[in-house]
Parts: sequence; structure tokens; C-alpha cells
Amino acid sequence: SSSRCRRQQQTMQFVRTTPVNVTQPPVPVFSGNYRYEPRDFDITAAKTGGTITRDVGTSGADVTAGWSGCIIERTTEPFAANASPPADAYDMDIDLIPTLANPDTLWIPMLGHFAFHRPGVAAETTNTNRSSFGSNSCPPAAMKLTAMTASDRASFNTYIQALPAMGNTYHDAGMTWGSRLISPTGILGDENVIAPNGRPIQRHLIFMTDGEMVTNRNNLSFQGHEASMQRVGSTSDTDGNNRHTNRFLQLCASMKTKNVTLWTIDFDATQTPSLVTCASGADKAFTAANAAQLNTQFQAIARQIARLRIHE
Repeated sequence: SSSRCRRQQQTMQFVRTTPVNVTQPPVPVFSGNYRYEPRDFDITAAKTGGTITRDVGTSGADVTAGWSGCIIERTTEPFAANASPPADAYDMDIDLIPTLANPDTLWIPMLGHFAFHRPGVAAETTNTNRSSFGSNSCPPAAMKLTAMTASDRASFNTYIQALPAMGNTYHDAGMTWGSRLISPTGILGDENVIAPNGRPIQRHLIFMTDGEMVTNRNNLSFQGHEASMQRVGSTSDTDGNNRHTNRFLQLCASMKTKNVTLWTIDFDATQTPSLVTCASGADKAFTAANAAQLNTQFQAIARQIARLRIHE
């Protein structure tokens, strides 16, 4: 009525609730219980038969263990499944004599109790599935070349029966040490360079296996822990099998140049192509499906090795 405008204002408060579901992966937080890293420490006591104690357990707890005698091969370099080994792949040089002046030519004691599985990131943030390799990856000691008679049969059988199957098969490991044992120019050459009567030695190496190359990148083997150390350079277990097979064949070829006759036997398995290639001829590659066939094959090899030749 007075020609004026009037503004009215009202203020209100309310709470609105809207249900929202948010899915978010947990953020890994290092628990501080342990960490993975290379460690260097004095192992003198273990080398002389004693034990060593180191703080490698969960939360830095001490672990005490000895050395079971197994080793990790000397320094190597990765090379593809179809390549030749480089010069600095020292493990592939059967006759290389180790020297303190070059640590790369030395072997590393395998201490399974101080090495731990590393399955993935989750294992770094929780104690779940973390365990040491222990001594399970260390087989019994090899027997050096030994003269045997019938009276040694029982002790030899006892030794053979104590060799357990551990689920993985590295043909190159067997060929490496078989070659080192028999080579006349390597680390054990002074023990077999000539026969006791002074005559040249006819050298034969019989390689027997179940026929399947089975490697595991998470296994602690004579090449260390492949998944973390990448000594062989494999990107998968299949690639690892192929690379180890190539290493095996390279070692076979090396031994043939030393006038060593190679015989191969696939026991309880179909004939593996790499073993045929390794042998010194197709007539020196055998298969055996059972113990009776194996005995027959060994007798056939023995007859050929012992065959007399008369020269005019």
C-alpha cells in the first residue's frame, strides 16, 4: 500500500544420506618383518664343517645352519636357446681352472637355509608363504671316477639307492659335472690323464635321465634363483627349459672335441631329441621303459666299449 517491496527469507538445514559402495584394492604397506636383498657375509665356519648364524629370519631373527656341500655355478652370462655361450660364461668352460685372482671363476656355496622364496609383491608385505629353501635343493655328493670290482657291488648299490628324485631335472648340471670328472685337461685331469699302465685312456660318458628337462625359475638350483638372479636369462619356465637344453647340447659338443664318446639313455621315457643329438651318433642313443630293458641297454653299451680291435 505504500509502494514498497518486502523480501522474506527462510533458512533450513537438512541431512541427505546417499548409499555409495566403493571398491578399492588394499595399498601394500611394508610390514618391516623382512626385506629381500643380496647379502654378503663370512662363511668360513661353514666351509670347514661348522655352522654360521646370520640375521636373515623374520624381523631380523637369527638363523643358524651349516653347509651341505652344494654350490652355485661360477659366473655366467645369459644366452638365447639358439646361441653359443659368450666367452665370459665361465660355467660353460669345463676345463677352466679357478683362481683367487678372478672371483668370477669361483663357485658360490649354496646356503638354502639363508635363501628365501620370493613369489611376488604380496610376499614382501606378509609372512604368508615365506620359507627358506633349506637343504631340499641339494642332492647327495657325486662319486668321483673310481676303479671297482665285484666286491664293490654292495657299496655301489647303496650309493645309487641314496640318490633321490627331487622333481626337477637339469640335464646341463649332470653333463657339466660328468664332463669335469672325465676331462683329461680340467680341474680333475691330474687324476685321469693317463692309465695306470701309462697307456692312453679311451673315454666314455654314459648319460642317463628320465628324458625330460624340467626347470623352475623359482627353484634354488646350481644356477641360483633364476626368477630374481636371471643368470640363465629365462622369461618363463618353458624358456628356461629351452635355454638349459641349449646349454646341455653345447656341453655335449665340447666333450666330443675331447675325444669322449657320449652315450645317452632315456629311462622310463620316450626318446628325447636333445639326447639323440648329444650322443656320439644315433647308434649310441638308447631308451629303456623298465629295469629289464635298462639292463639290456647297459650290456649292449658295455659290449661295444669293451670290443677288442686287432691292429696289424
